[in-house]
Amino acid sequence: MPPAIVGTRIRLTFAGGTAEAVLEENAATQSLLTQLPAEVAIEDFAGAEKIAYLPQDLAGRGEAGYDPAVGDVACYGPWGNLVFFYGDQPYAQGLYYMGRVESGLQQLAALPEGSTAVIERV
Repeated sequence: MPPAIVGTRIRLTFAGGTAEAVLEENAATQSLLTQLPAEVAIEDFAGAEKIAYLPQDLAGRGEAGYDPAVGDVACYGPWGNLVFFYGDQPYAQGLYYMGRVESGLQQLAALPEGSTAVIERV
């Protein structure tokens, strides 16, 4: 297991539980934090990601990209959305690493389409 990240904590509260993540300091994280608390729709993408759109696109544009791991929190720059990886996905151009889910990933992954969550800073 990778070492714990020291940074800003967020919590997602949804029907059936909560998930908590620790985020690194970067432009995408700052963009997210300025919009919290926020209630968002949670969508499933590719059977491996839960995604959410905030009222404003998250910062994070350009040529970034990486190979995400299960439990990563990221911003997908081309769409400006927040991504929580619960399954394996390949390298993606435009993906910005933000942090790691530390608890509740299984409950988040099990959310049915059309679910909502409240995201707040802890």
